[in-house]
Amino acid sequence: MRKFESYKDAEQFATRAVEALANQFPGAVAMADGDGRLHGLIFPKEEAFTVHYRIQEHRFVVSGCWPRSRLPGEESKQFSPSDLWNPRAEYPSITVDADKSPEQIAADIKRRFLAKYRPVLARCVEARDNHEQHVKRCNMLAEEIATLLGQSSREHPSKSHSPLHPFVDLPDGLGFGSIEVSNDSVHFDLHSVSVDKARKLAAFLKTL
Repeated sequence: MRKFESYKDAEQFATRAVEALANQFPGAVAMADGDGRLHGLIFPKEEAFTVHYRIQEHRFVVSGCWPRSRLPGEESKQFSPSDLWNPRAEYPSITVDADKSPEQIAADIKRRFLAKYRPVLARCVEARDNHEQHVKRCNMLAEEIATLLGQSSREHPSKSHSPLHPFVDLPDGLGFGSIEVSNDSVHFDLHSVSVDKARKLAAFLKTL
């Protein structure tokens, strides 16, 4: 079944095939790797898929690409079918005979791949958007609490460069503990508070 003796010839064949395939999808742009080899298509609205050539089988493998976080420091975080649950989702993928014409391969992709890929992609995009909104809401609430205390919010000590800053330090002299913010609640962990401050805190809590 193998049609090419060298991987270089196979790569050139695959690049030409992807280039021709891009013409079958209006608005699509061919994806290139660091060496300039074309290996998939990108569309204007989130959609993208790779086209990998299997030299031994002389077939193309079409697989979906998945959205990444748009938050600073999280560019490598991907939202894929493995992140989905209730129900779980499979990774859509098909193989196509590489001897088929670009028109035939495009028809296979539209009929056999995109019909399964698009619903899963929509769920992954929703998961990405929900995650970003969660981070933004947490950060806004943490900053609000921090401002009231004359402090600043910060990220988790073990997660450097994270866009999430849910922790607020206690003001000096209050005692030991921490404040951690979620998007709809705040967890106060106070301990070793002086007796005088404990009395004031208890009196304040009674007013809530």
